[in-house]
Amino acid sequence: MFLNSQDGDKIEYYQKMLRNIGSLSRLFSESNEPYIQYRIAENLFCK
Repeated sequence: MFLNSQDGDKIEYYQKMLRNIGSLSRLFSESNEPYIQYRIAENLFCK
């Protein structure tokens, strides 16, 4: 898998950004599950 071939800093950055975006989704929803649109996850992955 491509992600597994990346260094730890890049993976950690990607996870941190996903957590931040997921926490923003709670501002607009009562759900316990964060909503992350697939295009946002793709753009973060490419970054």
